[in-house]
Amino acid sequence: MVLIFLVAALELFIRLFVFPDWRDLSPQILKPHPVFLRFSAPDLSVRQYDPPNFDVLIETNSLGFRDRRDGFDEDLAGLWLCGGSNVFGTGVNNDETMAAQIERFGYRVANIAAEGSQIEIEARVIRYLIREGFRPKAVICAITTPGAIYDTVEKGWLQQFDAPLPDADAVAKPVADIRSAADRLWFAVNSVVPITEDGTAFSVLAAKARLVKSSAIYGALKYGVGEIPALYDWLRQRGYIADSDLHISGEADLYLKDLPAMQVARVANMGRFLVRVRDLVQDQLGVPFGIVLVPTQHQVYPAKFARYLAHNGLNPTDYDLSLPNRRMEEMLSAYGIPSLDLRAPLLARNDEALTFINNGHLNPRGQEVAAETIAPWIASTLGIEAAKP
Repeated sequence: MVLIFLVAALELFIRLFVFPDWRDLSPQILKPHPVFLRFSAPDLSVRQYDPPNFDVLIETNSLGFRDRRDGFDEDLAGLWLCGGSNVFGTGVNNDETMAAQIERFGYRVANIAAEGSQIEIEARVIRYLIREGFRPKAVICAITTPGAIYDTVEKGWLQQFDAPLPDADAVAKPVADIRSAADRLWFAVNSVVPITEDGTAFSVLAAKARLVKSSAIYGALKYGVGEIPALYDWLRQRGYIADSDLHISGEADLYLKDLPAMQVARVANMGRFLVRVRDLVQDQLGVPFGIVLVPTQHQVYPAKFARYLAHNGLNPTDYDLSLPNRRMEEMLSAYGIPSLDLRAPLLARNDEALTFINNGHLNPRGQEVAAETIAPWIASTLGIEAAKP
């Protein structure tokens, strides 16, 4: 009892006086959604804080999109830009996102991405907006390779592509009735940290995420040291803080020169899903559809990939960092889907910091370089001219 009291007293002291920022370490951005399954909560205005990476404000409109609260209908009449966390803008402010940066070139862009979104959710968002009567000039989906390359058949997404969406008024209804004790426990746990992938509920990562949400002591020890760069680097080098160089996005096998049959199927089935999205856009909207391939930090900074391979005892000669993007480009070209690979322009500037120090997402400068490359491609390849100044 004395020990419990001392820990509780220490927790209270750190919450109030030492590290009050602990509340902002892991803000709840996603929530269950009746149409999109899970999506950004509407009307958000929360601080996203991850020292020493970023300290920004995340704001969403009434539909849960990270875009204008007034004038969003005009954006929806421009370009639709869908994707996951890099498009949503994890770690950057609203005016620093890829969509906001593209607008500086004379386009109106609706940022319809969500943090942690997958192509199935992006397709649902597109289908929902079509059903609601919105009509864009073009639809662009950004895919982080290889992290967002999924076997859409194995996951059942391709087979369920045409499944009816819930009725329009379901958006205003509760997501589900929670009847059983098991349901109540699951939703209570999920409110502490979203569990978005099978098998993560009781992982070490999930446990750490819950500690960040619930303990100022843990948060101060884990993140407070980020304010002291020398101490942060020392702890990271010794493995006390996770090193993002050693954790790869997606399947490492997708970088293999000799691609395993399982990964061949993964790439092929991702392509089949994108064809369905393209056909939907062309049949229902009659506008151009294109894909932007966003590289991972390991593709932009090859030395990080070398560290990953060495850490895991893998042979560097078996791998090629360009292969996931090249394979996607070749497949999309065969299907007649225009694509743009951002790896080359980002790699050419890798003497700059384009991703966060220990996070992997594009930082404001990385978002800017992406927009500088995407804007002329929209005009030259998709045929959509920017508004004249």
